[in-house]
Amino acid sequence: MFDSNKIAIWGTGNIARSFYYEKGCQYDIQYFIDNNQPKYKIGGLRVFAPDEVDLRRYKIVIATAQWESIAEQLESCGMSFFKDYLPYSLMEINEIPLMEILKRTNIRGGG
Repeated sequence: MFDSNKIAIWGTGNIARSFYYEKGCQYDIQYFIDNNQPKYKIGGLRVFAPDEVDLRRYKIVIATAQWESIAEQLESCGMSFFKDYLPYSLMEINEIPLMEILKRTNIRGGG
């Protein structure tokens, strides 16, 4: 899905931890990002606040239940859905949330 297997995970809760421990071996996870920066590491990886890292350095997997608010935060920094970030649910895809993809990528259907 990504050109590189290097990613950063946005989130530190149960979803982020599950993604890390279940799918982490498939990716080269560099670090975690969280707006409420905890004072601990996850699996030996450091947790950074968004303003402590270059958000464009790695693809970001948003691993939170309310991923839309993080997407809006990233988009306000000029980042793009799919190109720069994806919600974790698309990494384990069983069905594609087509309307959300269309809304975020500004693809319009003919009609």
